[in-house]
Amino acid sequence: MIWHGLFFFTSLPGKTCEVFEIGKRGPAAKLVFRLSSVERTDLEEMIRKGIGAAYRLLKARILLRADVSEAGPGWPDPRITGALETSPSTVLRTR
Repeated sequence: MIWHGLFFFTSLPGKTCEVFEIGKRGPAAKLVFRLSSVERTDLEEMIRKGIGAAYRLLKARILLRADVSEAGPGWPDPRITGALETSPSTVLRTR
């Protein structure tokens, strides 16, 4: 992470660089998540087979719904939380 005034920047390997504005209660913006077509296919295959730990399958579902690329729906966190019946903190940590 790189601090610059009231903002900090973070970058994940192969992902876009994101900017967070620091508010009184921490980051004011969410991480924008873009999956490549290969990553998306791998996650969809994992879910389709249903083989794996439950927490991994849940995280795969969260990532597919949070994906803002052209192939993804780009759902906001509250909608993902309701659709997958999980906690907001799980969605936030997975992003």
